[in-house]
Amino acid sequence: MRAAREQGRAFPAALTLAETLPDLSPEGRQGLLRLHHDLHRITYHGDAWRFLSRYLFETSDYLRPILTDTSLAAAKTRLGIYQLLATAQGTAKRFASEATDARTGFLAYLRLLMACGQERSIRPPAEASEIDGVRIMTVHQSKGLEFPVVYLPNLVEGQFPPRRGSRMAAPPPELLRGADSDADVDEGEGASEDCLFFVALSRARDQLVLSRPRIWKSRPARRASYWLNWSQC
Repeated sequence: MRAAREQGRAFPAALTLAETLPDLSPEGRQGLLRLHHDLHRITYHGDAWRFLSRYLFETSDYLRPILTDTSLAAAKTRLGIYQLLATAQGTAKRFASEATDARTGFLAYLRLLMACGQERSIRPPAEASEIDGVRIMTVHQSKGLEFPVVYLPNLVEGQFPPRRGSRMAAPPPELLRGADSDADVDEGEGASEDCLFFVALSRARDQLVLSRPRIWKSRPARRASYWLNWSQC
């Protein structure tokens, strides 16, 4: 870094100074030159998708062992790379602004997804159904999808349907127009939860498995959800 400042060389072109600096170890010199080789063709051109695709498919050897690996872990890694590239595609206009470039904006967007716990919100492609694994999702995320076998666990009171929270404030009168009492509003909420349960049931094509725990955190679990008894009728 000192040599780069003295000679006015910017990153990543300054990495080529490793060839002339005498105080570097052979391993350090080789590593800096390899980094320059990996970065110089992809640093200044295109959006996040071009950057990632060029690095993965042209510059690095990262994908080579993953593409030849037949394990489930490798399949999940390939799916994750696909989803990352699909998210990055066409981001030049979406994330670019006067204050930042498209790639910096895309990186900030990914960090926001991870901070909010939404990094798994991207819907997998249809090809993901061929992976021999279990997909875990919420009922809302499953809308529009279908699976040969669906497991719907944890059907106990207070968990599914979830326990209703107390109202912190009364809703505005405009929202209650046509409702005579709180009971009418509660009935509407119950109907909505019934519809959500039906969505979960209808995701199964061949087999549906409903279950509840008898022991919860080393204690007897709550009573079964009324939905579990209703579905057996």
